[in-house]
Amino acid sequence: MSAPERSFLKWFGTIAAAALIGFGTFTFTVIGSVDVLAERVNQNAKEVEEVRMYHKRDVDDIKDYMKTFAKGQEIMQEDIKKLLQK
Repeated sequence: MSAPERSFLKWFGTIAAAALIGFGTFTFTVIGSVDVLAERVNQNAKEVEEVRMYHKRDVDDIKDYMKTFAKGQEIMQEDIKKLLQK
């Protein structure tokens, strides 16, 4: 093997080793970020469920207020009719 071939093999080996180390580091970084991402997704899902629950309560409260308001209007209309009849 000639000197240029040896220097090329050393150069190529160094690049290959650096690429393998970089790939390994990248792989572990991606795996770690997937865990963080999964945890964040679960947290967001819990927050969405909580918002839906509060929204449902608010909708139910608004419906109750509207029914109460409508009953109050009916009572007022009956009172006005009685007053006008007198």
